[in-house]
Amino acid sequence: MGVAVLKNPNDLWTYQQIVSAFKPQTIIETGTHKGGSALWFAYLQEMACTADARVVTVDITDQRRECAHPRVTYLVGSSVDPAIVAQVQAALIPGAPILISLDSEHTANHVYDELCLYAPLVPVGSWLVVEDTNVSWPGYDGGAAEGLRAYLDEHPGEWQQDRIS
Repeated sequence: MGVAVLKNPNDLWTYQQIVSAFKPQTIIETGTHKGGSALWFAYLQEMACTADARVVTVDITDQRRECAHPRVTYLVGSSVDPAIVAQVQAALIPGAPILISLDSEHTANHVYDELCLYAPLVPVGSWLVVEDTNVSWPGYDGGAAEGLRAYLDEHPGEWQQDRIS
């Protein structure tokens, strides 16, 4: 649709599998960038016939270009700012299925902090995806994989990992 998406095509395919099978009422995305993946999620919700479903996407800067959609709410700020997390939480329907995609800053500490804030929002049977755990960049203190590992080590048995892609 002419808006940049910084996701692996296989990840996009996996997301469409999740959305079509589980029909999350709310999709939370951290790391909006240009807004392409938020649009992707909104279109997936439409194709899955998920009535009144919505996307809430968060980024520290607003870099969107002509990508408004009635299902999408754009929040500008840090994904770990308590005020942003409160807005995200307010958008959730208690007990309804959700999908959270953590794809903002990929340092281990930031991913760990996001997990501490967003994981408690996910009801059993819903999804939380930590993006880019297969990549490690210099200067990112172990990256997303290390942040995820640290969180899971502190929360044994709370999560079931599904490595479907």
